[in-house]
Amino acid sequence: LQQEQSRIADLEMSERTLTGNLDEMTSMNQKLQVDVDTASARIKESDSQLQGLKDQLSALTLQSQKTERELTSKVEFLQQQLVDTNEMHDLLSKERSNAESEFQDKVEEVKRLQLDKQA
Repeated sequence: LQQEQSRIADLEMSERTLTGNLDEMTSMNQKLQVDVDTASARIKESDSQLQGLKDQLSALTLQSQKTERELTSKVEFLQQQLVDTNEMHDLLSKERSNAESEFQDKVEEVKRLQLDKQA
């Protein structure tokens, strides 16, 4: 009978130990679940932030492309204006040169006429 009581006492102690271990594992499992939930929330927030950054990048890329097109157009316009201005400068330089030449011719003609008059 004592052996049976001793065995029952040992079994009860084992049961208490197992119950304690089970309670401890349940508590650890709950803590791990909280950690998993926290990590999941952080991942969702990070995903949301990442999507926001992707959207900003997309908008900035579109704006950059628009600005590039505008600047390219302005540069092409300014290059054409420069070509036109250079052509106008060349034309005016030729006309000035021709006018100076004609003026010199007239001055020479007036001098000749004065010399002819004096002679």
